[in-house]
Amino acid sequence: MRFVVCHGAGGSGWEWHRVAAELARRGHRLVAVDMPCDDEDAGLADCADVVIDTVRSDATVEAAAGTAGPDGLVTVIGHSWGAFVAPLVADRLGAHQLVLVAPMIPLPGESAGAWWDASGFTPAEGVDFEDELTLFLHDLDPDLAAQALARSRDQAASMMTERFPLPAWPDIPTAVVAFGDDRLFSPSFVRGLARERLGVEAAQTPGGHCGYLSRPVELVDTLLTLTGGS
Repeated sequence: MRFVVCHGAGGSGWEWHRVAAELARRGHRLVAVDMPCDDEDAGLADCADVVIDTVRSDATVEAAAGTAGPDGLVTVIGHSWGAFVAPLVADRLGAHQLVLVAPMIPLPGESAGAWWDASGFTPAEGVDFEDELTLFLHDLDPDLAAQALARSRDQAASMMTERFPLPAWPDIPTAVVAFGDDRLFSPSFVRGLARERLGVEAAQTPGGHCGYLSRPVELVDTLLTLTGGS
């Protein structure tokens, strides 16, 4: 199975390298690319274009090399803000499944900037949004956390004001995953949001908001359980 990642705000494809390695060990492939999330002249569709172009190029290379998987199934993953892009990618690719991880689940016409109030998000007591290390990377070893911080980018303000363009959620099976130690989006918040906006029960796996770096094995276990890829 081919998994395709739409990373979170200010993130990168690199962040998913530990998940990619674990999936490869189990016979699956992960495509993770840097979306132009720091480009004020780009939009959600541009981010989707970059992901889709990479997926199609990757599939062409695999086919030419004779290493393509037998089923051709694609699962699109959206992490955090990446949930604003993942449905666009999944819809255009005709994906097998969508999996939203610690997500900002959008409604039609809703912007990422408006999402915080509209979703009912309430920050936990003492949360400092300026302290990326404590908020996002608290469960990583220092060297890995430093690498992640060094690759962090500033999210374009334009993408926080652009409205989610789909008139309805794609007709694609969608699952939601909460991280049990997430200091930004608590498991209870994610479960409530998943029920309210998608009518699904969120699964839970260990890790902070960037649990794909801190607990990749457990996340892959969950992904393969949800997608029937195990």
